[in-house]
Amino acid sequence: MRVGIIAEGTEDQSVIKNILRAFDIDGYSIRPSLSVDESRKHLANQSTIGTFQGVKNACIQRDDFERALNILGDDFLVIHLDTAEIDQHDFPFIRPNKTDTDYCVQLRQKVIEQINAWLDNNYQAQLVYAICIEEIEAWILTLYLKEDTSEIVNVKNKLKHLLSVKNITSKGCSSNADFYEKKVSCDFRKKKILQKCLSHNQSLLAFVESVKVKLN
Repeated sequence: MRVGIIAEGTEDQSVIKNILRAFDIDGYSIRPSLSVDESRKHLANQSTIGTFQGVKNACIQRDDFERALNILGDDFLVIHLDTAEIDQHDFPFIRPNKTDTDYCVQLRQKVIEQINAWLDNNYQAQLVYAICIEEIEAWILTLYLKEDTSEIVNVKNKLKHLLSVKNITSKGCSSNADFYEKKVSCDFRKKKILQKCLSHNQSLLAFVESVKVKLN
């Protein structure tokens, strides 16, 4: 099974690829493209650039969707967004109250609705939404901690600290995305380990369950 990934960054794509591998799905990068390295970013067009804006542009322009789904014949596409910085962007909704018990569910649904609005409600049956609350590092932390990782503040710093303690380094990796794929989140490829992680992050659970639906 072939699945394209449109994400904010290459590290996000790496993590998502590893999760998909647990289900024998071949995930590949659409945006940002891995064909342009950091030193050539100033020469790249928008299809090679990550960030929130890159995901939004892909949804509005839709060329990537048409090519992947209608020409290349992808089984479905994964659309990724983190929620950490949505307040800095033009989202037409108010962030739910973080004290609400269903905060993650509410926020995920609001982001999905906005993605669908960018797409004029096209392709919904062919999409899986990887909405990370608040950042994809919260998903990764489920591999290292047995607690609700969506409630952890500064997840990037927490992950960096844990990797240092465990002496997991980027030695031998060609990029940070390569590091995330080959070392940091590689255990997501093991279905039994992934399954145990799901109880520690609701947005990760929601993503994995939506992937399972596509396989039925």
